[in-house]
Amino acid sequence: MTWTNSLCDNTCLVEAFEHEWLRHRSYVLYRKSRIEAAADLIINGERRGLFERRGAMNPQTFLRIRNGIARSPHTPMKIKRYYQERQNS
Repeated sequence: MTWTNSLCDNTCLVEAFEHEWLRHRSYVLYRKSRIEAAADLIINGERRGLFERRGAMNPQTFLRIRNGIARSPHTPMKIKRYYQERQNS
């Protein structure tokens, strides 16, 4: 999501230079997090034209986004629990 003001979740801001397809300062919308089988989601999303393949994300940026799951006050509790269970196994 494009960063517009301080009402946006500032847990993880992503600057435009951090990925080739970003044009504006953005943020991760943890509030809308959900658990889905990644392979199915990606394959079906590509088939339906919802997703488009782009270049790889910088590993440090990906790590910040991943760590934000537990830090954001907007991440649903069931997502935080699922994430923490996976981190501990």
